[in-house]
Amino acid sequence: MDQPEFHKITVNALVDRFSRLKPTFQRDIGNTILHCDPFLVITALENLMDNALKYGGEATMNISKDAEGIRFEVTDPGEGIPCHQYELAFK
Repeated sequence: MDQPEFHKITVNALVDRFSRLKPTFQRDIGNTILHCDPFLVITALENLMDNALKYGGEATMNISKDAEGIRFEVTDPGEGIPCHQYELAFK
């Protein structure tokens, strides 16, 4: 089976894309190259940010590196998803 074609994007490029939200990130990972489909990553992050802003009123993004790779965290002060709706929310 053929492997999907991935492209390269840097953490700095993603930070620039979401600059209106003033994302925080570890400076030493700014030039880290992500091998991914940038369109899908940006779409996923935009959806998370839109939902955070819609339901929480404000949102923050933190980008960090851990043993598994680059981690994107989107947080807001909203109530979150009720436990009984998890399955529906993450279909």
